[in-house]
Amino acid sequence: MGTIFGLFGLAAWASVRRRNRP
Repeated sequence: MGTIFGLFGLAAWASVRRRNRP
């Protein structure tokens, strides 16, 4: 119990970081 959550968190974090580009 940590792969799905980790993948989801990583995907969301990457999406937010990529979208947070001035």
